[in-house]
Amino acid sequence: MLFSIKRSFVCLIFLANLDFLNVAVALNSNHERGWDNSPKASQVGQVAPVLAEDKTTAQKKKSAEEDQKEKSKELKTTVIKGNLSSLKSFDEVTKEAELKSGYFDLYVKEERVWMAIKPEQLERPFFFSVNIPRSVGERGLYGSQMGSHFIAYFHRSGTRIQLLAKNEEILVPPNTAQANFVEQSYSESLLSSGEIAAQPRAHDQALLIDANAFLFTDIAGYTTNLDMAFRMGLALDTKNSSFFSTQQSSDLTALEVKAHFFAPKLAAPSATPGASSAPPPPKNVPDPRSLFVHFYYNFKQLPEIPMRPRLADERVGYFTQGHFDYATDLTPKSRVHFIKRWRLEKSDPKLASSSVAKPIVYWLDKNIPPQYKASVTAGILEWNKAFEKIGLIGALVVKEQSEKDAFNTMDAQHASVRWFTGSDIGFAIGPSQADPRSGEIIDADIGMSDVFARSARRQVAEDLHAAAHEHSLHSSCHYMDQLASEFDFAQDLLSARGWPMGSAEAEKLAQAYVKNVIMHEVGHTLGLRHNFLSSAAYDLERLKDIDFTQRNGITSSVMDYTPFNFSLTKETQGELVMSSLGPYDFWAIEYGYKVIDPEEESKQLQEIASKSVQPELAYASDEDASVGPGSVDPLVNRFDLGAHPLAYYKKRVLLSQELWRRLESLNLEKNESFERLSRSFLSGFRPLNQIAPLVVKYLGGEHVRRVRAGYGKSVYEPVSQKDQREALSLIESAFFSPQ
Repeated sequence: MLFSIKRSFVCLIFLANLDFLNVAVALNSNHERGWDNSPKASQVGQVAPVLAEDKTTAQKKKSAEEDQKEKSKELKTTVIKGNLSSLKSFDEVTKEAELKSGYFDLYVKEERVWMAIKPEQLERPFFFSVNIPRSVGERGLYGSQMGSHFIAYFHRSGTRIQLLAKNEEILVPPNTAQANFVEQSYSESLLSSGEIAAQPRAHDQALLIDANAFLFTDIAGYTTNLDMAFRMGLALDTKNSSFFSTQQSSDLTALEVKAHFFAPKLAAPSATPGASSAPPPPKNVPDPRSLFVHFYYNFKQLPEIPMRPRLADERVGYFTQGHFDYATDLTPKSRVHFIKRWRLEKSDPKLASSSVAKPIVYWLDKNIPPQYKASVTAGILEWNKAFEKIGLIGALVVKEQSEKDAFNTMDAQHASVRWFTGSDIGFAIGPSQADPRSGEIIDADIGMSDVFARSARRQVAEDLHAAAHEHSLHSSCHYMDQLASEFDFAQDLLSARGWPMGSAEAEKLAQAYVKNVIMHEVGHTLGLRHNFLSSAAYDLERLKDIDFTQRNGITSSVMDYTPFNFSLTKETQGELVMSSLGPYDFWAIEYGYKVIDPEEESKQLQEIASKSVQPELAYASDEDASVGPGSVDPLVNRFDLGAHPLAYYKKRVLLSQELWRRLESLNLEKNESFERLSRSFLSGFRPLNQIAPLVVKYLGGEHVRRVRAGYGKSVYEPVSQKDQREALSLIESAFFSPQ
């Protein structure tokens, strides 16, 4: 009781002083921005009556006050904006420099670059991103990777220009009380800053900054990545960093920096035997104390009118842009989520089916090996089938970058597919960058590691597995990494069955394999998350029917991690890998991209999402498929197949046993290395190692459904006693039996 009285008393004090605190903070905030906080005459009149005075005296006083205000404004201008008169003229600083006009004008002279910022460009938000076209090639530090991105703006503070990242986590109506307290409650971030380099440009008063000083900094935070990988104190060396390239257009300014990182010495090995040592230094550079990383900085104009956002639904798997919505306090949750998607609009909105006004163009980088371009193109264009079904014709287009094209596909104007490599990789990645105001995807770059394609022909597969997960720092889709292990097993089994590695069949499988991965990664760039429940859509028997899988897929979605669809000896062999989209993919694209009248959107989206109760449209993602606490559904896994996964696990055991039996009778050619036998023998163990923790999920497990009330489905359903006993039997026979 005493506590309640005290709490009520404190609340009353807080409410009584709230207006005073708001005024005080607002005045302080305005003062820091250089605004004139002196009360207007009308405001003074509202607070207290003006004392009666002699008219002449009042006029003199008023004149004196106005003079003081003008002097105060001049002083504030000097303090806040800074005096640039002592600087060299704009023309003198940029003398003999080449003008490159664009979104922000650039002046280039030998190793120096200056950027001109017009007065109207100050405080104006733009899209800013940092990508990594070149890197070290080991331990998670690879080239052709997308980096961080922000909504940023230039702000003048005295004689400096600041690059500030806006806090876009909050949704609030402008010019409201909510806008005031949100601004006072959350901070923006300073990305970089630099001194103004010259007096304003004569014809438009543009301010000049030294881009060398501005961008030869660690905006990307890459030093932390280097520390995580090598623990040797590599630091940015600005004196030996330089600009590598620039790119200009009316709505984009891009600059590529060749940044040098350096450590003065390598750590001496520990003198204590057995003591834990630091990670080894970089091995892919001539001198491990010195390395270069390229940063590609994009300054891109934002869409003038943000795309209409579309609310996410937990039953359909999209990447989302989260916000705290302070527009109202009448909802139970302040957090809202918009799906990430491209802006696709019909050329003729009146037609049920129309060509797309501005399609998504995927550029094939000139670094892609020619033999894979057809498969990459097919993987991209496969998604047009889903868009055509909702009346969007030609949504995806493929173009090839030629040697004459000067642009870098790491810029923010070209969605792309790029090849890259490293000494310890085997993954593909399909990231995107979106406008946080609406979820509109601005840019996407698919990275495809060369190790993966080469592994398809067993040229480097024996070197991949030991390092594939070692010191992995990238946050990415690991489909290709794990699928490369699957392909190793597939090659071993097919070779044992009589498929030569250089045969037309092996080449066809390799190309289908590349198309499959590209379809998966393009799905990510369209906004789709993984769906690890799609593999449970069909019985294993149906997967032997090629006509069925070509129409419906081996799983109901290419966004799953799908193993090779092997049949046992003497069984009918179906398609080995996914060749088309599944029904879930068509449905998910409908939810995210169907053109809907705003007044009908909420109703129609609910109608679309309510179909999730259909088995082929069921969805579960990464957080549901991990092995460990929280992952309780034995149907939600990576690299399983069939509506009854236990049957598939039994088949995988039999396939490994088949491989080992064939190895017993395999005769090596004269002078052939025994390494082939040991590699294939170990290859048979990998599937067993993979399925063991998945079988255990049946014991005490629960089937989990992403459903809502009113559809006759419960969220949780215990795994049947029959399935649990079958799982125990499999564990005993497959992992503990002498046979």
